[in-house]
Amino acid sequence: RRDDGAYDLRWFTPTVEVDLCGHATLASAHVLWDERILPASEHARFHTKSGELTAWREGETIRMDFPSEPVVESEGPAALAEALNVPFSFAGKNRMDWLVEVADEAVVKAVAPSCARSSRSPSAASS
Repeated sequence: RRDDGAYDLRWFTPTVEVDLCGHATLASAHVLWDERILPASEHARFHTKSGELTAWREGETIRMDFPSEPVVESEGPAALAEALNVPFSFAGKNRMDWLVEVADEAVVKAVAPSCARSSRSPSAASS
């Protein structure tokens, strides 16, 4: 625990450190409360590569506050369209992610991503 009462938190994949991982943040907060390291009434605060993240309990529910990352419209790389295997009407990017818009719910339900395509070239979707 840091002097300011927060915790340092970092996330890693098998090959790289990532800027944000919501599920791991949720799990970290849960462990702090479950192991009584942090009182249930106290917010869990984490210093991360994405800034300070906060989690708090509301009954049995854990709520979290994440930084807002504006999306800037950008032509998605061809590899993104190939990996998603759906036509999209908008592509945008922020510091961490690509966001695509598709025509309707039916397109989302029919998505059949090409996992082989996306796993073959991890940097393809981050271009």
